Amino acid sequence: MFKSKLEKFTATRAAMRFLVLSVADLIFLENRWLVLAGLFAGAVISVFKFVSCSWILRRAVDDERATLGKRKTVGLTFVVNMIYQSITLFSLLITYFLFGQWALAGLAAGILLVPFVMMGNAITETLGITKNGFFL
Repeated sequence: MFKSKLEKFTATRAAMRFLVLSVADLIFLENRWLVLAGLFAGAVISVFKFVSCSWILRRAVDDERATLGKRKTVGLTFVVNMIYQSITLFSLLITYFLFGQWALAGLAAGILLVPFVMMGNAITETLGITKNGFFL
C-alpha cells in the first residue's frame, strides 16, 4: 500500500499521533467512545486521502514520455478522486455532527493527523533538526 519512503514515514508518524491521542482521549475525556470513533474515522480518511493523492501524482510524474491523452486521463482521475473525497468527507461531517459535538471533534482531529505530520516534518526540515530529505 505504501510505496514511497514519504508515505511510510507519514503513515508511521500519523499512527503514533493517533495512539497518543487515543490514550489521551481514554484518560481525560468524558465521551471517550464518541471521540475515539470520530478520531478513528478521521484518521482512516486522512491517510486514504494522502495515499490516493500521492498515487495519482506519482502516476503523473513518473512517466516522462507520457502522451497528452495519458496526462488528461491522470488529470481527470485526480479531479474525480477529489470530488469523491469531498463528498465522502462532507457526508462524514454531517453524520458525525448528528452524533454530537464530541464525535465531530474527534473526526476533525483525525482528519488533521496527516496535515500536522506533514507540517511538523516541513518545520523540522527547514530548521535543520531532521535530515530525511523529503522537502528539498
